[in-house]
Amino acid sequence: MKTISYIQTTPEEQLDLTMTRMVPEIRAIMNGEIDRAIKELKKQLDEENKNREKEKAAIDAYYTRKEVAQRCRCSLTTVNNWANDGKLTRIQAGRRILFQKDEVNAMLKPVDSR
Repeated sequence: MKTISYIQTTPEEQLDLTMTRMVPEIRAIMNGEIDRAIKELKKQLDEENKNREKEKAAIDAYYTRKEVAQRCRCSLTTVNNWANDGKLTRIQAGRRILFQKDEVNAMLKPVDSR
């Protein structure tokens, strides 16, 4: 068993000695916790970025009514008529009306200009 004896040290000096020994240990613990927290945050950010990319890819697969009208060089009324006639399939996402890009692009055929 070790015996430690302090001769002529005041409580303040004893506190200073104790703190001097504890500070490196506390720093090591804090650094480990900070590193763990940073790794966890990076992981969460990576997951959020992947989810955003998936959402963006899903949104990029559709045109709005306005985009269809611009792409086909027609009016919004014409786009509505095509949807009513079944030439285009409407997809409602909340308050927005969307059309699949593939379907719109397939509808656009080159015209033979002879």
